Amino acid sequence: MTIQAKIREPQAKTKTLRRAGYVPGSIYGAPGEASQLIAVPSAEAERLLRRAGTGAKLELVLDGRPCSVLLRDAPRDPVTRALQHLGFQAVAEDTRVASTVRIQLTEREKQTASVTQTLFEVPYTALAGDMPGTISINVASLPVGTRLTVGDLPELAGDKIELGIPRDTLVVKILDNRRQPQRES
Repeated sequence: MTIQAKIREPQAKTKTLRRAGYVPGSIYGAPGEASQLIAVPSAEAERLLRRAGTGAKLELVLDGRPCSVLLRDAPRDPVTRALQHLGFQAVAEDTRVASTVRIQLTEREKQTASVTQTLFEVPYTALAGDMPGTISINVASLPVGTRLTVGDLPELAGDKIELGIPRDTLVVKILDNRRQPQRES
């Protein structure tokens, strides 16, 4: 996913930026460089959080210059729920990074059985170039009785990704939603 941003001046007031339709942010962790203050259009920041979430690897275009980053934090105001800040970590493609990948279930409304998602994020370590994006699982075609574990997800297979949880951790299960008759004692 690619998002646009612009460099902001250190003396720029964050309240003024928010009124102008921007979310203040910063990029840190670039080797030999100080943290950089940025501003991201509010609509683009909200789209980013809906599609990718924290821990996602992104391409940030900063005044026309592309930069690989991870979204590390996105705190919201506890009352208004408005985004307060975006924290990005600069990453090189050959650097090992610890992060999380988000799991989304799609076409849930088409599944007639009961769908229970037990895991929403998977912690892992990988080279920045090997980081998976959001994992989407289409549950519409899964039969009753299906139990998917972390090890069943093809995006996390192979030796390039080191998982932070066991491969047999349950992600989603599909159960018959009809009531089972109770046995009489």
